[in-house]
Amino acid sequence: MTMLKFWRYAIYATALMIVGYAIVSIVDAVMTALKYGGSIDFHSYWVGALLLTQYVEPWGGTLDLHPVAVPISHLIGPDTHEVPVPPFGPLTPLGLTAPLAIVITAFTAVSWDIAKTVWLGLNLVSLITVPVLIIRIAARYGFLVRAIDAWVIGVLLAAMAFTRLAIGHGQSTLILLWLSLIAIVLGDSSSRWQRVFGGVLLGIALSKPTVLVAASVFLLLRRRFDVIVIASAVQLIGLMIVAWMSSETPVTIVSQYWRMLRVHSNTENQMNLAQSPILYGMDRLGTLSVIAGTALVIYALRHQLTIRMHQRPDQNNSFDFTLYALLSAFMLLVTYHWTYDAVHSLPIFVVALVWLRNLMTQPISISISWRLGVTVACVMVPLLPGNVLTPYLFPQWTEVQIALHTIVLLTLMVFLIVQLRKCSLAYPSTPTSASHM
Repeated sequence: MTMLKFWRYAIYATALMIVGYAIVSIVDAVMTALKYGGSIDFHSYWVGALLLTQYVEPWGGTLDLHPVAVPISHLIGPDTHEVPVPPFGPLTPLGLTAPLAIVITAFTAVSWDIAKTVWLGLNLVSLITVPVLIIRIAARYGFLVRAIDAWVIGVLLAAMAFTRLAIGHGQSTLILLWLSLIAIVLGDSSSRWQRVFGGVLLGIALSKPTVLVAASVFLLLRRRFDVIVIASAVQLIGLMIVAWMSSETPVTIVSQYWRMLRVHSNTENQMNLAQSPILYGMDRLGTLSVIAGTALVIYALRHQLTIRMHQRPDQNNSFDFTLYALLSAFMLLVTYHWTYDAVHSLPIFVVALVWLRNLMTQPISISISWRLGVTVACVMVPLLPGNVLTPYLFPQWTEVQIALHTIVLLTLMVFLIVQLRKCSLAYPSTPTSASHM
C-alpha cells in the first residue's frame, strides 16, 4: 500500500467515526438543553429580558441580583412564580448588547420551558444552515468547493465539543454566527434592499462584538460602507430604546456594558491568547503578544489590505474568503470569549479542508506527507471531547484542549498570512483550489 493510499484510507475511516461522534454529540446537546437545569446561559438572557420588560436595566440588574417581580403571566404557558427558575442559582452576567436583549424580550411572552425549547430550535436551525452559508460564501469568493463540502463542514461543526457546549448551554454564539453569515451574503449584494436587511442582521449579530466584528471588517474592506452604517445604527437605536425603557441614560448603559465585560474577562478557561493556558497565566506577556501580533498582521498584509480597499465591491477574489477566515481566527485570539465561541473558527477550517483535499490529489512526497499530517491534526483538534474526559485523564484536560486549539489557530494563521502575501490583487482571480496553500 502506498503512503498516499494509507492517508486516504485513514482519512475515510476517521470520517466515519466523526459522523458517529457528531450524531452522539448533538443528541447529547439537545438533551442537555432540554433537561431540568439545562440552557443555563439562555436563562440569563431570559431573566435579563424579564427585567427589561419591568423597566429595569438588565446588565446591572443581573450583576446586582435585582429581583424580578413575580408572578409573571405569559401569553403561552403557566405563570412564573419564582425567578431565577429552579434549579438555577445566581445569574451569570448578561453577555450581549442591547439589540439582542430587545429581541429576547419576545421570549418572555412564553413560559421558561417553552422559551428554551424555541431557543434550542433556533440553535438547531443555525447548526443546519451555517455550513450551507459558509460554503456559499467560500464559492462566491473563488474557492472551488463542492455541494458535498457543506455536509463535511456540517459534520465537523456538529462534532466540535464547542458546538455541543453552545447548544446545551443555550448560548447565542451559533445563532449570531448564522446571522452574520446571512449579513455577509445580503450585505455584499448589488441590491440596495438586501444590503439594508443585511445591515440590520449584522447590527443584531454585533450584540456579541468580541468575535463577530470580523464580519464587519470584512464588509468594510469590501467597501460596503452603507451596511456598516446601518449595523452601527441598529446598535445605537437598540441602546437608546433600552435607555428609554429603563429610564437610564445611554452613558449609564454603556458603563454597564463595560462592567459586564470586566466581570466576564475574569472567567477561567478563556481562549484568547492574552489569557490562554499556553502562557501559564502570564497575562502581561499575553497582552504584549496580542499587541505585537496585531501589529505584525497589519504590517504583513498592509499592501493587500490597501489594494482590497481600492477594488470594486463586485470584484471577487479568493483573497477575500481567506481574509475573512484570517479575521475570524484573529478575533478569537485577541478578544475575550469562552470555549463555545470557538465555533467562529469554522471559516479557517473550510480553508484547511480545501487545502487537505488538494494535498490528497498531489504526488506523494515527504513534503506532502508532513503537510497532510499537520492539516489533519489541525482539523482533528477541535473534535477532541471536552471536560467529559476530565475524570478519565487529568483535572487540567480542558486547559490542554484550549491550549491545543490556540496552537492550531496560530498555525493556520501563519499559513494564511503567507498565502495572502502571495496573492496578487491587481487583477480579478480565477477560482482557486487552494493549491497555493
